[in-house]
Amino acid sequence: MYEVWSTRIELTTKKEILEVMKELHADRSTVVRLLLEAGVREWRKNRALKALSEPRRRRLTKPPPRGAKTAHSKPCPREK
Repeated sequence: MYEVWSTRIELTTKKEILEVMKELHADRSTVVRLLLEAGVREWRKNRALKALSEPRRRRLTKPPPRGAKTAHSKPCPREK
């Protein structure tokens, strides 16, 4: 299912789209849709590659249960 969206584009982008239309022998909506889908695929691929290149932050141990005393927990003041 398709939705219709409208947007503003620069004249240089319009000229490039017209160039692609001639090369692919396709209408404007088809070319714009193809270019948009290709751009989204490229963006997703770059995002995935960036996520893979960044070091992961993992917990090496399981966190202690709530309320458990740990080595770096502050001692509770004793009631008098």
